Amino acid sequence: MFKFSKLNHKLIVAFLVLALIPLVLFATYSVKTASDALHTLAFNQLESVRAIKKSQVEDYVASMQAAFRVTLSSPNMRQALMEFVKAYNDGGGKIKTEDWEILAEFYGSQINNIVTGNEWYDLFLINPNGVIVYTDAKQSDLGMSITNSSLNNSSFANAFQQAADLSGAEIIVSDFAPYAPSNNKPAAFMVAKVHDEEEYGGGLVGYLAFQIHLDKINHIMQQREGMGATGESYLVGADRRMRSDSFLDPTGHSVLASFVGTVDKNGVDSHASNAALRGETGSEIVMDYNGNPVLSAYSPFKFGNNNWALLVEIDEAEAFAPAQKLRSTAILLVSASALVILVVGFLVARNISRAVIKVSQSAEAIANGDLTINIDLTQSDEVGTLQKAMQSMVTKLHDMVEHISSSADQQAAAAEELSVITEQTNKNMVEQHRATDMVATAITEMSATVDEVSSNTTEASLAAEEAAMRVMDSSKAVDQTVAGIQQLAVELDSTMGLIRNKSYHSLPVTILLICEP
Repeated sequence: MFKFSKLNHKLIVAFLVLALIPLVLFATYSVKTASDALHTLAFNQLESVRAIKKSQVEDYVASMQAAFRVTLSSPNMRQALMEFVKAYNDGGGKIKTEDWEILAEFYGSQINNIVTGNEWYDLFLINPNGVIVYTDAKQSDLGMSITNSSLNNSSFANAFQQAADLSGAEIIVSDFAPYAPSNNKPAAFMVAKVHDEEEYGGGLVGYLAFQIHLDKINHIMQQREGMGATGESYLVGADRRMRSDSFLDPTGHSVLASFVGTVDKNGVDSHASNAALRGETGSEIVMDYNGNPVLSAYSPFKFGNNNWALLVEIDEAEAFAPAQKLRSTAILLVSASALVILVVGFLVARNISRAVIKVSQSAEAIANGDLTINIDLTQSDEVGTLQKAMQSMVTKLHDMVEHISSSADQQAAAAEELSVITEQTNKNMVEQHRATDMVATAITEMSATVDEVSSNTTEASLAAEEAAMRVMDSSKAVDQTVAGIQQLAVELDSTMGLIRNKSYHSLPVTILLICEP
């Protein structure tokens, strides 16, 4: 335990302790509560963005499917497919025959309007055997068989095969994968059967398919509202490769880079992505693909029948920056408050301690016999009350000592008179003692005379003896009287000593009072 010898030190420490303890407790509680609220708010914001992004992408996929259904049900589109298939067959399995060119000239603008209006990348017309008889983009896949060419390992071929295996006209959505005719850029497709006018009951006319434009998905995922400087949202496929470009690392973690490179360097194989691919939805602090701690809100996402993960993340440092700023502000405020309390406590403690020191000095002076001290009333509080009481005590002690001094003077005068009387009595006793001695001597001489006379006559002897007896009794009485007077003289001497002693001890007070200015 620390011990402080001075009152002002104790008061300063007391002020600091009494003021800082509740302040620190309140600040700690407030900061913790606010930090928890900010943490919750940060996660809630990510979860809100996650829900918005998921809804936007789902709406986009649904809108593509709806637009595709409209195209599938279009009689004009069905007629175009039938005529392109017929031209392909009539041309001996060749593309760009005269009939084909006429059809391309007639339907080309209509098909292009459908593609651009729906923001698709390309639209494919496919015969029942899987040969692409027309495309809007007219890439190298035009005229190729999806199942019997280099396309047979593509995601397009996979979706086509699934659609071919169905009895109805359900829409099959492929996952993104590199597509050679598009310079090996990742591509995804929607494929569905087209029947003649007798829906599902008539013969198979062929297939329609369109290539999904990745830019639209990227546009949705990279919208920045509420994402801060380090926030981003992105999609990850079941193969842990990107399904949308990263905003923070558009070079190393784009869709194209993830398919060209490796999962370790260009993909996302994190705790959050794996949890989402397992069908879990949650939000927590994890390590992102760059090894940075981030707040991640993740959720599974269905792209057709393909399992994706949707992740919304922001760096932990940025997300919790308001909480850290709040902690720093609280520390600064507590420090400033401590400084103010220290200064105020020092001033108040000095004011109190000075008054107490003056009172203690006055008390020490009074203890040393100085009753002339004047205590200044500098305070109006309890210390001032103490000063007032001390001044009242000094005044009363001063009056009491003056009264005692006056009484001592009177007693000294009476003692002087008694001393004179005692001395006179002592002198008288000495004279009386001398006279008594003379009487005793005379009696002794008389006794001798009587003894001489007694030897002459018996009667005279008897008479003298009786007289001698009486004289002896008188001598004893005189001796007793002398002894009593001597005892009285001794007691008077003792009384004189006491009076002188008392007068001597009363002298300093008397002198002090006499010397008072």
